Amino acid sequence: DFQKSRGAHAKRLGAMPDAWHAQPIIAVDLVKREVIFANPVKALSEEELEGAFPAQSTLRVRGNEVLFHCLGVANEKIEQYNWPTNAWRDQSVSKQVLLLRKHFPGDQWQEANKAYVTIPYSGTGEMVGPLLRVFAARDSAAGRRLIAIRDSKTYQLRVEPPV
Repeated sequence: DFQKSRGAHAKRLGAMPDAWHAQPIIAVDLVKREVIFANPVKALSEEELEGAFPAQSTLRVRGNEVLFHCLGVANEKIEQYNWPTNAWRDQSVSKQVLLLRKHFPGDQWQEANKAYVTIPYSGTGEMVGPLLRVFAARDSAAGRRLIAIRDSKTYQLRVEPPV
């Protein structure tokens, strides 16, 4: 039974923990200028796809997860956290956590599953925007083109918006 096999972490929080989700791209229609996704299958126009990207690279972390990890940590210590980059201070992460704690005190942290703390996303480095992973068979026309234009050290492609 899935509910019984969720594990101690999920039972402790009363919900499934957040997880990364990759949205596989099945195809790109250059004529219609659409991207066709799997899981679920849907097509997005170029404009819809651009609109789906945030202006900043940020992550929203569920409040109950944040508050769980802050259990037993004094407010003064949260105020004085030495965050990894200035972006964390610019987004007032400590203030967000303290405000969340004020609204969900004590054991009420478990109820904060619909509240979020916004943090900078820097999993792929500073100043990196949304990331799309593109796959193609090496011997296909698309695969050969991707290999030809990728950076030979990072294996990344830089795509600039049309002018």
